[in-house]
Amino acid sequence: MPRTIITLCTTLAIAIAITACGGTPAPATPEPPPTSTSEPAIALATTPPTNTPLPPTSTPEPTSTHTPAPTYTPEPTYTPQPTYTPQPTYTPLPTYTFTPIPTSTSLPTSTPIPTPTPLPTSTPLPTATPVPTETPSPTPVRLGATRDNPIPFGSERIISNGFSLLVEEVIEDATQIILDHSDWNRSPSDGKQYVMVRIKVRNEKDNPGSFSTSALNAVGNSGVEYAIGCGFSTSLPESLSTARVFKGGELSGNICFTVKSPDANSLMMYDAPWSDTWTFFALR
Repeated sequence: MPRTIITLCTTLAIAIAITACGGTPAPATPEPPPTSTSEPAIALATTPPTNTPLPPTSTPEPTSTHTPAPTYTPEPTYTPQPTYTPQPTYTPLPTYTFTPIPTSTSLPTSTPIPTPTPLPTSTPLPTATPVPTETPSPTPVRLGATRDNPIPFGSERIISNGFSLLVEEVIEDATQIILDHSDWNRSPSDGKQYVMVRIKVRNEKDNPGSFSTSALNAVGNSGVEYAIGCGFSTSLPESLSTARVFKGGELSGNICFTVKSPDANSLMMYDAPWSDTWTFFALR
């Protein structure tokens, strides 16, 4: 039925358009009558062959009783299924072949080690008797090296200058003898006196030389050193010569010391060079 209505409407529209343009519309092909008895037949007006306007008495088209088609409900959007990822091909595990463990071979029975025979106990050696340690003897002090061990009176000893020296005579108080020897000699100061010593020296060196008395000194119980001499330019009887002598040559003469009177009877003469080798001579 709807298709029939659409065809009729289309034919009517074409006829109206031809009439408006002054043309003759083509005769409309009649639509076969509807087979349905439920809907009334629609009468189509016959278009006049000429351009005569439609008569005013044309019967109006009946009102369509067409029921509109139901509203189209769209189908839901198709969501594609996720692509199928094939599972990896299963590789079967290798078949395990059981190999039986070989039967263990029993170890041979070990032969017991014979017990060693203990060695005979050695007899300890007797403890050696320690040899007694010898007490080292003290190094003997060189004769004349100290005041406690002087060269005895009248003994000869070689001193630092290569001459041997011997004390021949000592006059503890020679003050008056020296004053009587020369008018130029002067008396010692109060509490002091002149001591005169006679010595003999001999050259023991290979080379000739003179004996120097500059290293000769004296000391008494007071411990004070006395230098050789009895005042400036004092003249002594039989004074020791300063002459040069060759090897084996000897000189003999007097030397003098000015000392405190209490030290006169304890006086000791000594050779004191720049080295530490001193030699002491007893004067009595």
